[in-house]
Amino acid sequence: MSSNQEISPLQHATLDKFVEDFIAVVWERPTDGSQTLTWCPKWWCHDEAVFRLTALWTAWEHMRVHDGPTAMAAWLTRYADPIMAVVLDAEAGPFRGCKSDRGHKRVRPHTDGVLPTEPAPAGLFDGMNDDADDEGPAQLQHTSLDKFVEDFIAVVWERPTDGSQTLTWCPKWWCHDEAVFRLTALWTAWEHMRVHDGPTAMAAWLTRYADPIMAVVLDAEAGPFRGCKSDRGHKRVRPHTDGVLPTEPAPAGLFDERA
Repeated sequence: MSSNQEISPLQHATLDKFVEDFIAVVWERPTDGSQTLTWCPKWWCHDEAVFRLTALWTAWEHMRVHDGPTAMAAWLTRYADPIMAVVLDAEAGPFRGCKSDRGHKRVRPHTDGVLPTEPAPAGLFDGMNDDADDEGPAQLQHTSLDKFVEDFIAVVWERPTDGSQTLTWCPKWWCHDEAVFRLTALWTAWEHMRVHDGPTAMAAWLTRYADPIMAVVLDAEAGPFRGCKSDRGHKRVRPHTDGVLPTEPAPAGLFDERA
């Protein structure tokens, strides 16, 4: 950008102004007494809500200036509606337990306000940061996969997993191959997108990758942590004896032409 090129002023100068003057107006929902929708007047007390609303704010301020007449429609369908569906979800969203008419509930699903994690064995993820971004580890926001999970995922995706029939989590997440693979995918995508994808990076990362992948990770019935509980710890029993789906060798030469 040249030095004499004007930078468009923000429509909403701060995150709180964006929420108060825009989100709270456009997304006025019947949250009082609802079993499916909720809102917290002290939205800024919830780490996940702040992250998601910041993603919407930065995407909006960029798209309204740079994306032309389709900016509003694109912002709504790509980012705002999917993200706000999570924000307002009374059962699984960040405001569960709070009510717009009764205020903020200070009790969190877990004692420390995060999903519980146990330290990964020393050296387990050494060398993985080379895959997170091609500009080197000095550019990484989270220098290793375990730091990404402990400092970011466990905070933003704190869900009421204790006693839930639908959601679960394992403090020893690093014992589960699928979870490690999925969380690595989120980590590498985050570290790349936050540097290279501009003001829409947070919203795009949430809607394209994080929410779909974390829905599988936390799925108590079909996800990688089935049988484990955040309050009772890791379950060593696997669905299959060898810890993998059973396979038989393919007939010789069957895939030779596809190599």
